[in-house]
Amino acid sequence: MTNAGRAVAGALGVTAAAGLATLAWGVVVERNRFTVRHETLAVLEPDARPITILHLSDMHMAPWQRMKQDFIRSLAVYEPDLVIDTGDNLGHMDGLEGVRRALEPFAGAAGVFAHGSNDHFGPMFKNPFGYFLKSSGRVAKREADLDTAALNSFLHDELGWLDLNNRVHAVEIKGTRIEFMGTRDAHRGWDRLGELPGAVEEMRENVEWSSDEPRQVLTIGVTHAPYRRVLDAFVSQGPTSSSPATPTAARSASPVAPPSWRTATSRTRRRRVCRCGGRAPAAPSSRCRRVSARRSTRRCASRARRRRSS
Repeated sequence: MTNAGRAVAGALGVTAAAGLATLAWGVVVERNRFTVRHETLAVLEPDARPITILHLSDMHMAPWQRMKQDFIRSLAVYEPDLVIDTGDNLGHMDGLEGVRRALEPFAGAAGVFAHGSNDHFGPMFKNPFGYFLKSSGRVAKREADLDTAALNSFLHDELGWLDLNNRVHAVEIKGTRIEFMGTRDAHRGWDRLGELPGAVEEMRENVEWSSDEPRQVLTIGVTHAPYRRVLDAFVSQGPTSSSPATPTAARSASPVAPPSWRTATSRTRRRRVCRCGGRAPAAPSSRCRRVSARRSTRRCASRARRRRSS
């Protein structure tokens, strides 16, 4: 073999070894390297009680994934006031079995959920770059093969969480008034943004808070796929924050007291999670803890002041 041939063979060997090492890392190590990220936002009113939010997303659960289930169960130590589930819970036809076991410790905690496409369709081989293509006309037609109705029944009927799929809802948690607005998976074109303004208007007209005292209202927009059109629609309705889905992860903050959960109105729709609040607090006790939004506190404060003055 010539020197050039040896060089080519050596390069191919190094490339193959690097590829195998990357595959091994992804399959054996990375997919089980679960992480909790903490974020704190000083966005509630100065006298507000702190709120801890646990954000769960992209579990892609299979019934045999006990390590993943145990990790999620362990997050109950944070005693979240609100659990936000941003979809893609299922990764197998019997994935609900694992989801049940994982979320069992959060029974009784306030929660909201919105689905991704993998709450309807099971996994299949696909081009990973296809996700970045336009969804219209490029998403293969498939019949739903996962039991979404059973998942909804567990999350809504058993856990008592609010369904935020193309819905809005208003609640109070530990004295803080919160508006939720959400969508189904925008990558599939399942969002119904044209219905959002009317739903929000109806919610605000019919909401009945626990008192007539003027208070700041947090508006939280939630979506599994954070497309620009979805975020723009949320902003146009005055959300103070938005929570897109993230890869399998959990985010939380320091534990606080158990939740105080009150549905503020019974006539509105519901939707997905994200948050941010009004003016910056004067003391650490009025901090609002949350997961995956990036919004200007100054803009949040401006919106809250305009809402209180209207």
